[in-house]
Amino acid sequence: MKNIKKVLIVAFCILCSFALHAQKENYNWAFGANAGLSWSAPQNYTGTAVFGTTGGNVSLTGIPTNWRSAISTSEGCFSVSSFDGETMFYSDGMTIWNKNNVAMPNGTGLSGDASSAQSGIVIPYPGQGGKFIVFAVSLNKAGGLSYSVVDMSLDGGLGDVVIGQKNIPLTGVGGDFGEALTAVRHANYRDYWVVATARDAANIGTINVWKVDLNGVHTAAASSINTGATYAESWIGYMRFNSDGSKFWQGTGSSVAGSNTAPSGYVLANFNTNTGIFSNLKVKASPFGSSYGAEFSPSGQYIYTTHIGGSANAGVNYTSKLYVWNFDALMSAANISTVVPLKELTYTGLQAPATVINDLASNPIGVPLMGPDDRMYVSNAWTNSMFVIPNPDSNPADLKIYKLNHILDVGADGTGERNSWGLPVYAAMYFNVTLGMPASLCIEKSVTFDLGISGGAGGDALSRITIDWGDGSSLYTLTGPTLSTTYPISHIYEYSGSYVVTMTSYDSNDVRMESSGSTQTVTVSNCRMPVNPHVRSRMEGAGVLINGVYWAKANVDAPGTFASSPESPGMFYQWNRKTPWPVTGAVTGWDTSYSTADSWEPANDPSPEGWRVPTEEELERLYDRSKVSMAAKTINGVNGVEVTDLSTGASLFLPDLGYRSETDGSMETAGRYWSSSKYGDSSPTLAFIVQVFFSRGAMNWGNSHRASGLPIRSVAK
Repeated sequence: MKNIKKVLIVAFCILCSFALHAQKENYNWAFGANAGLSWSAPQNYTGTAVFGTTGGNVSLTGIPTNWRSAISTSEGCFSVSSFDGETMFYSDGMTIWNKNNVAMPNGTGLSGDASSAQSGIVIPYPGQGGKFIVFAVSLNKAGGLSYSVVDMSLDGGLGDVVIGQKNIPLTGVGGDFGEALTAVRHANYRDYWVVATARDAANIGTINVWKVDLNGVHTAAASSINTGATYAESWIGYMRFNSDGSKFWQGTGSSVAGSNTAPSGYVLANFNTNTGIFSNLKVKASPFGSSYGAEFSPSGQYIYTTHIGGSANAGVNYTSKLYVWNFDALMSAANISTVVPLKELTYTGLQAPATVINDLASNPIGVPLMGPDDRMYVSNAWTNSMFVIPNPDSNPADLKIYKLNHILDVGADGTGERNSWGLPVYAAMYFNVTLGMPASLCIEKSVTFDLGISGGAGGDALSRITIDWGDGSSLYTLTGPTLSTTYPISHIYEYSGSYVVTMTSYDSNDVRMESSGSTQTVTVSNCRMPVNPHVRSRMEGAGVLINGVYWAKANVDAPGTFASSPESPGMFYQWNRKTPWPVTGAVTGWDTSYSTADSWEPANDPSPEGWRVPTEEELERLYDRSKVSMAAKTINGVNGVEVTDLSTGASLFLPDLGYRSETDGSMETAGRYWSSSKYGDSSPTLAFIVQVFFSRGAMNWGNSHRASGLPIRSVAK
């Protein structure tokens, strides 16, 4: 094969306008009262310096724009967008709305609750493209944890909950569930772990883990860890993992803001994404009020937490605080109670009635959440404003925090978009690898494909991507790829037909990143048109692509023709000769001389126009067990071997016909087919062949005397 210079990498790349790790699946948020933010069309916005931020007000670029959602939730919400940043659906744990802000036909009546802190989360269904699994958790003590399956092919591509796969309960936990759940990626880069907290019959807080893999959701808990702490109420604070899933944080909260009915604080632990096991668990009391929101900085070094104090009654002082902690310092401390936050910000003021939109500077701080632009956004409860922290990984002493005044649209009637407590939780999907198709693909012509690496998590571990072009050529390897990048790559196909191109991603430990690979089918045409269109049409309809080679479906019959069907024997030919011999019966005048040419000469090729005798290498591809399967088969009483391409399922039948002896043309029983290649330099009387064994359902290489009579199975030129 001509593998040299088949693949050319163009030495430039196109970067997207946002940070390299921007995840477009998190581009659209739906939360609060009809509120929405989108990074699809970012804007410049004035950030008002607050909390003693130095340098005054600033003009911030890349700030999301508002949009009007259909959601109305006091706390829990979650949403997901496509790899291209288009809204797919969002939910409050009870209803799922599609991208048109319309409830999915079967998307109502989910078992979650809009007053659950984290009422639900959505993850892609492992191994099932276009399907998602929605998990929902009910209000504190009111119910449990369940899942539903969303199929985006339903309802005309708008998506719907699959009938019979709705509100399926997860089991294995005794006592009451809390109001929080989350999901984290498995170490195999394909599966997920779902995590939820509960309080058992002895009022001991537990953290419970369920696995989601190619078999779906394992409804029985895979693991559970006892915190050793007794709680009078179930936990209602936010639950978070850092970006690689190794660090865990849970705010235990309280059932009534400011009350002492449950000890409020934090639960910290390490997590093994390969086994689903927690370790090094620690519990710390809250320094103030009820611990509620939490979010890791991008590096995982810092954890931002919010706290609510004061009374829950409208019109009474409602103090809130934002703390910044060093997670590793907390985990390594001999006495965790002595560790103090690196930063403390306080808001004190009035709680407005839920029906009123106002913009008091003192309305409570809600939930911090990382945006796809690597900034941290914080809800400002019951207002149409938000906070933004552009440098969440900086030293907390240098923390900058700005208020985005009126970023949400109040509306002419004053009843428009506003914050509540929560912001949409999000389980990072794995990054996606795609291959952009050129307008046309022709044989023997270099064509450029755009290898795109978009969105998703796991990019920090990505080391290389291999491309199998599906034509038997050498793998192409792209080393050191980065997310949100497009790589133009060129390739040459030698033969027409359909090819399955496989892209496989690997991490630095050479572990295959299952969910971040993909396959795409390309169709290659013979654009040279060496024959008239009618002949070309007949040629392409007479073949099948097996392991990158376009084979005729039937043997050569009389010179320039094919047999009428795959099981028809056609005619026999001596090597490098065009004279046909019958397959059955005795023959006279058998020519015992033989050609001494190095290869089958075109002038002596009996194949129809546009076809030729296959080479040794092409025959080797036909029995390459890493790419094809072989089995004995009988068609209309004719025995033979069927070869099936493992990647496409295409098949080819070769009858086991025997051959004519070089000495007198008598019939021999062994099935053989010619190649156009000689059998080495030291055997001038022999040529390379493939042998067909019906009895074993297999094929293998061999040789035959050049004066023998064998059938020919042609390949496209």
